[in-house]
Amino acid sequence: MLLSTLYCAIIVLYMGVTGLGESVKLVDSLKESDTKAECVYLPGYSLGGRGRELQCCNTTEKKFRKGWAKGTESLTRYIASLQAWNCQQFEEQCQDRTFAFNGFTSLVYDYFCNKTAFVENCFPRIEEILAQVRGDISWVSTEGSGQKNSSSRFEQWNAVADELQLHELSLQTLIDPCVQLAFYNAEKHKQNYTEVVHVHIPACELIWCGFGSNTVKNASVSAWTCMSQG
Repeated sequence: MLLSTLYCAIIVLYMGVTGLGESVKLVDSLKESDTKAECVYLPGYSLGGRGRELQCCNTTEKKFRKGWAKGTESLTRYIASLQAWNCQQFEEQCQDRTFAFNGFTSLVYDYFCNKTAFVENCFPRIEEILAQVRGDISWVSTEGSGQKNSSSRFEQWNAVADELQLHELSLQTLIDPCVQLAFYNAEKHKQNYTEVVHVHIPACELIWCGFGSNTVKNASVSAWTCMSQG
C-alpha cells in the first residue's frame, strides 16, 4: 500500500513537472459559454415547460455519461440539474449512487439525496474546524442532534458553511470531503464551484474533489491536492 501510494505521488509530480498534468480538468459548476447552451441549470431560471425539462433531463444524462471519464463534467452540477427539473434520473441516481467512487462523490449523493443525514454527518466536523480556526473551542455546540428540528439544523449548517469560506484553511483541512461540500453549499447560488477530476492516472485511484472559488483563486489546485483524500 505504501509503495503504491508513493508510486502514484511520483506519477502526479512528474505530470506537473513535465506539463503532462495539463490533462487534469478543473470543471467549473458553470462556464460562461454554457449560458447559451440548450439545457443549463440556473437557480430560479425556467426552461419553459415540463416537456422541455424532460428533454433536458435526457440531454444532461447523456452528456454527463459521455464526458465524466474525460474529466469534463461536474457531478454537483449534474445532480443539481436532475433534481431541479424533477428528473426520473435523479431518483435513479439517488438509489444507485452510480458515481460514488470516493469520499467526495459519496458525500455529493448524501448532500442531494439525504440532506438530513448529510448535515448530521458533516455539521459537527465543520463546527469543530471553525472552532479551531477561530481559537474558540467553547464555541462548538454541545447540544445533541435530537434537540434540534430539521429546519433549525439546516439553518445552522448554512451558517457554518458560509463562515467556513471566510477563513484560510490548511491543505489537510481542504481535502476533507465535508469541507468541500460546505464550500459547495456556500457557493452554489453563485455557481462558483470547481471540481478536479482525473480518471486515468496509471496505477492510481480515481481522483475527484471540489473547491470553492476562493480556494481556486488563492491556492494551487491540482490532482496532487486531492491525492491524500479518502
